[in-house]
Amino acid sequence: QGRVFLLLLRNNNNMTPSEKLKKRILKMIADGTNLFRISKSAGVDRCTLKRWLNDESPRGMSVTAFDRLCEMIDWDLYPRRKKKE
Repeated sequence: QGRVFLLLLRNNNNMTPSEKLKKRILKMIADGTNLFRISKSAGVDRCTLKRWLNDESPRGMSVTAFDRLCEMIDWDLYPRRKKKE
């Protein structure tokens, strides 16, 4: 049984957690931070990060790598609470 995670941010619009993180990392790259520095500081493989940013990875990214990227930019990753039925 897998666990589902939700990224809780102040601006909680209709974007998925993955889209929010991807947008933030692409903004960092546009501001001049190179992909190698981002991957090195987060502890995520550069090729994995590049494939994920370019939507070349059909499986996405592991929760561990996703969590490391969130930690790098001071975002918190929380388990999603199950809705009561």
